[in-house]
Amino acid sequence: MPQQRATVGGMAKEIRFEVSDEVYEQLQQAAAEAHVDPAQYAERVVADDVARARFNQAFQASIADNAETFAAAFGTNAIGGRAA
Repeated sequence: MPQQRATVGGMAKEIRFEVSDEVYEQLQQAAAEAHVDPAQYAERVVADDVARARFNQAFQASIADNAETFAAAFGTNAIGGRAA
């Protein structure tokens, strides 16, 4: 069960998981290059990945929501007679 720890702006969840020695070595190297400890680096990577997934979902929803309007305004063969 995830543990909680207090943070500014709300409660954060603590996630614990195991990685292989090879993955941990790569994590340490990437963290050192970013001048942060491995836990902070892993937190950033997870947060960035979640944000990217949310952006992509919103982008796909926007495309779906506006596809008919775009097709009505520009047609389905709007680029040099080729399907867009």
